[in-house]
Amino acid sequence: MPVFADTEDFYAVMQRMADALAQDEPAVQSFKRANMTVRFRSTSPVAEMVLDGRHNPVRVLFGRQPLRADLDITLTSDLLHELLLGRRRIRDAFAAGEIKVTGNIFRALQLAEPLRHVEAIYPRVLHEMGREV
Repeated sequence: MPVFADTEDFYAVMQRMADALAQDEPAVQSFKRANMTVRFRSTSPVAEMVLDGRHNPVRVLFGRQPLRADLDITLTSDLLHELLLGRRRIRDAFAAGEIKVTGNIFRALQLAEPLRHVEAIYPRVLHEMGREV
């Protein structure tokens, strides 16, 4: 059974996560230091989320956006969920072909620190929403 019922469900959870991240100053500073725009494209359900660390304050946008991203990352929402819970490693998913990246792959290394902040916040957000972790 998929983690997210549909696109709207995915966006609801990610919006709560974005709100929580906005309140975490070290996380905000980490995204600002990365100084990049990253688009996450989910294939199941179909959804898009853009993290814009070049904007002040850092923006999280949902749905198709006309912005040019430094990195476009395509994966399923279930895989994103597993990665954010620390149940899967990005390197392993990438090596298995489960993650597609366009853009400068070396820039993706700059996401390591910001993603650690997300991994710390995501389980709490799920718990607050009454979802199983």
